[in-house]
Amino acid sequence: DDFVAEPDTARAELRQALRAMVVWRAAGTRAPLGEAHIDRAIGGGGVTLYTASGVGVRLGVVDDSLPARLGRYDAVRAALDEANETPRIYYVDNRARPDRVTVKLASAPQSAHSGSKD
Repeated sequence: DDFVAEPDTARAELRQALRAMVVWRAAGTRAPLGEAHIDRAIGGGGVTLYTASGVGVRLGVVDDSLPARLGRYDAVRAALDEANETPRIYYVDNRARPDRVTVKLASAPQSAHSGSKD
């Protein structure tokens, strides 16, 4: 529906998503992608990529700062891997503080026996 209603806008958004995927793959060491979402609700639009395992990486606007922002994502991802933490989504879209990466961790699975003493 969006493409029919606003084809020029939809094409521009698709180009942003494709550019984000090209930059993502350029490193050659990042997880395979499963999906790319165009985020119209984010001010100014943007893109969120999802790895094949379902971890989100909210990129926001795709611009010339994206390679540097993904470099910081790589560093944070490596630290979380080393700490054995499981992320749900990374936020590398902070335009006011582009040097920041925020992470929402996945909840630890709860054991059926947690908290009980047998």
